[in-house]
This record gives sequence, structure tokens and C-alpha cells, in this order.
Amino acid sequence: MEPDDDIHYTLVALRVLEEFGPDFTWRNMATVWNTSLPYYAICTAEAQAIMNYNNAVPRKRRPTG
Repeated sequence: MEPDDDIHYTLVALRVLEEFGPDFTWRNMATVWNTSLPYYAICTAEAQAIMNYNNAVPRKRRPTG
């Protein structure tokens, strides 16, 4: 199934609100995008925004094993 950015926005927004409350920051949003979605599932302008952010703040690797 192809990634659906409409569903992503809704679920990511819900998680941001649950974790950070209504006073969330753009950094909170970036953290949730990075920990919730693989790169191939991020669409259009969001893909460029996340790449720009990760060039400044490298994405943490998940432990293997």
C-alpha cells in the first residue's frame, strides 16, 4: 500500500498532542516524525523538511539485535 500522508498527519498530530500537549513546538513535531515514520513513508514537502532538519540534527539510530 502506498503511504497516505493524510493518515500520517492525523496520527502524528494525535501522538504529538498526547506526548507534548497543546503547547508543542516544531522540534516536538520533528521528533515524532523521526521516531514514527520511515523515510519512504514521508511525502512531498515533509520529506524535504525532515531531510533539512536531519542535516542539522542527525537522526538517532535504532538499536539492532
